[in-house]
Amino acid sequence: MFAIIIRGATPRSGTVCVGELVRFHPDLVAYPNNIWEIRFLQLSDDTPGIQRTFHQGYRHNAGKLGESNFLPLFGTSFVAYLYSRAPT
Repeated sequence: MFAIIIRGATPRSGTVCVGELVRFHPDLVAYPNNIWEIRFLQLSDDTPGIQRTFHQGYRHNAGKLGESNFLPLFGTSFVAYLYSRAPT
């Protein structure tokens, strides 16, 4: 099993249309848990601040997670969540 995440270049770029086409394939699941849009990239400028806030709130884990591990862990966690919502 693997995830396909489609990112449009601009708002109204046709990603919903592509998602609707994906739904026609019998072996694919589009929009697990009916999540249509995920605006993580629009928040990417704030990501270093989010990471700092996370590490400040869990100082005992900051050294264990490392500075470069926050984003991969966040992304992996989100993809795992989507997998958990997809039918088998």
